[in-house]
Amino acid sequence: MKAVILAAGMGSRLYPLTQNKPKALLEINGRTLLDRVVGQLADEGVNDFVVVTGYCAPVVNKELRNLAAKRPALKIRDVENPSYSTTGTSYSLWLSMPYWDDDLLIIEGDLVVDKRIVAKLMKTRSEAFLISDFKGGLGPEEMKVRLRNGVISKISKKFEAEEGDGEYIGMGRFRGSALKEFGSELDALISGGGRTEFYEAAIQTLVQRIEVEAPSTDGQHWTEIDFASDYEKARGIFWEETRHAPVRKELFGRTSHSPSLQSLFEDFDALYIHDFCYLANPFFPPESLTRELRMKIEHLMRAYPSLNREVSEKVSRFTGLDPDMVVVGNGATELIDHMTRIWVKDLAIPVPTFSEYLETAEKHGKKIRHVTGDPASHFRVDVERLASEALSKGANAAVLINPDNPSGQYLPIGDVRRLLEMLSDLDLVMVDESFSDFASVDTPPTVANLCEQHKNLVVVKSLGKIYGLPGLRLGYAVTADRARAAELRRQLPVWNSNSMAEFFLDRLPQYAKDYEISRVKVIACTQALREALGRIKGINAFPSATNFVLARIESGMSAAALRDELLARHNIYIRDCSNKIGIGPDFARIACRTEEENMLVALKIDEVLNGGSQASVPGPAEAKPSRKNRR
Repeated sequence: MKAVILAAGMGSRLYPLTQNKPKALLEINGRTLLDRVVGQLADEGVNDFVVVTGYCAPVVNKELRNLAAKRPALKIRDVENPSYSTTGTSYSLWLSMPYWDDDLLIIEGDLVVDKRIVAKLMKTRSEAFLISDFKGGLGPEEMKVRLRNGVISKISKKFEAEEGDGEYIGMGRFRGSALKEFGSELDALISGGGRTEFYEAAIQTLVQRIEVEAPSTDGQHWTEIDFASDYEKARGIFWEETRHAPVRKELFGRTSHSPSLQSLFEDFDALYIHDFCYLANPFFPPESLTRELRMKIEHLMRAYPSLNREVSEKVSRFTGLDPDMVVVGNGATELIDHMTRIWVKDLAIPVPTFSEYLETAEKHGKKIRHVTGDPASHFRVDVERLASEALSKGANAAVLINPDNPSGQYLPIGDVRRLLEMLSDLDLVMVDESFSDFASVDTPPTVANLCEQHKNLVVVKSLGKIYGLPGLRLGYAVTADRARAAELRRQLPVWNSNSMAEFFLDRLPQYAKDYEISRVKVIACTQALREALGRIKGINAFPSATNFVLARIESGMSAAALRDELLARHNIYIRDCSNKIGIGPDFARIACRTEEENMLVALKIDEVLNGGSQASVPGPAEAKPSRKNRR
C-alpha cells in the first residue's frame, strides 16, 4: 500500500500565510497538515508514503526528514514537481506513478479530516472509491460528484451545483485492476496535453468504464484549506484535539465585561477557543473582502486615517443619513462615554442591559435610576414603567437598548415611538440599535428616521458586531440636533478611527449583498441555536431578536460554574451574566456561531449538565450547516 500526498501547490489565496511555506505546512494544534495526515495514516497501519513537492520544496523536505526521525518505521519519499506553478494536480500525481504498487491512497495536502474519515478510507473494501460529503450547499469551487445507482457517474467542478449530489473531499483509494485502469487514464490525460488539469479529469473518463464508489464522510469534520478563513475555522473545528487552555480566572469579576480571549488565555493561542462569549457576525466579512484588507495591511498601517468628519461622511453614504447628523466613534463605547459625561445628570435605564452605560455613568458621577425587568417576561422592557420612573424620579436622560443585551428582547418601533413621545421633555434619550440588524429578516428596524421629530433622540450603533470585525472599533451616533452632533465631534480626537477601519468603510457598499445574506443567515442560525438549547434538560432558552441567546440554567448549576466547566473540558467560552445588575447567578449568554459550532456547544452544555444524555440535542451529522462553514 502506498499513500501519495499531493503538496506541490503554492496556495496563493492564503498569502501571506504561505509566503515561505506551502499549505501542507500550515499548523493545526501545533502540528503541520502533513504531520497530521501522515500520523493519522500511520496509526491505521500505512507505512509507505510518497509526498509530491514543488513550491518551497526544501522546506517540505526538511519537514519530511523530521517526520521520518519521529517515526523511523515509516518510509517517506519525496518527488518534486519542478513545474508546480504551471501544472495541475494531474501532473503531480502522474510524477508519483513510478512508485505506485497495487494499492494506492490519494490525499490532497491541504486537507484536514477527522481521524474517523481516515479509518473509513482504510476499512472500505471497494476497489475504487472517493470519499465524499453529501450535505448539500455546493458551489463553483467544490469538486462535485453525481451518482447513478450508487456509484459516481460524473465528477467535475464545472457542472451546475444543482446537478451534483455531493463533493469529493480529496481523499480516495484505488487498487487492483481499478488502479491499473486509473493509471492508464492518467497516462492518457498527460500524454494528451492535460498537464494543467485536475487528476479528477482522469477519473471522469474512468467512471464511464468502471464503478467508482463514493462512501460518505457520515457528518465527520473535514475541511480543505483554500482561504485564510478556512484555516481559521479548521483551527477551531478540531478543538476536541487541542490541549486545554490555562485560564486566568482572576480576571473574571474585575469589571462587568468579560475578559478578552487574548487576556484570558496567557501564552495560549486564542484560536483554539470556541468563543461563544463575544458577539460578532460569523458569516461576514467574506473572504474576498478579508483578502483585500490583508493585501493593503502594510500600506494601511503606515497611513494616517481621515478626520472624523470625513469618516462620518463615509458612514452616511451607506446609511443614507445626513452627514451633519452622524458622528463616528472608535467603537460605540467612545461615544457613550462622551455623551454621558456631557449631557447626562440623572439616568433612567432598564436592567439588565449593556453594562457600559451603567459603568460610564458611575465613572462620571451621574445618578442612576435602575428599572429592573422581570425574568418571567424575559426582561422585556415595559415602556410605560420606564417612562414613569424617569419622569417621577427627575431623570434628565434615559437609555433603551433595542434589541436588548443580554436579554435579546426587541420592542417594535411603535412601542419605541410611544416611549419617545412620553420622554419628549428629557434632555437626552439614547436608543442603542447595535443589534437591530438581527431583529427582522426584512429591512432592519430603526428609529433614526424619528430623529427630526425628537431632537432629544440620539441613536447609537456599533458596527463591529454586525459586520464581524469588532477589532476595527467602529460605531456611530445619529442626532437631528446638528449643534449637539458638532459638540460631540469636538470632544473626540481629530483622528479617532484607524486606517483599516476607514478602508473597511470604503469597501463596505460593494459587499452589501454579501452582508445581507450573512445577516439573514445569522437570524436563522440564532433561532436554531435557541431551539437546540431549549431541548436541553435544565435550560430555559429565552426568545431572541439578536445574534445570541440568553439562557436560564434551572439544573442548580450556576452560570459561572457552567462557564468554567466548558472552558476546562471543552475550550468553550460562554458569557456568565451574574455580574450584570438586575440578573441572577443562573443566567448565561451564548453567542451565535456557525451552524456546526452551535450544535456542538449545545451538545457540550448538555454533556456538562446532564452527563452526556444527548438524545434531545441534534448531533453534528443531523445539523444542516452551510457550505462555507461546515467543512
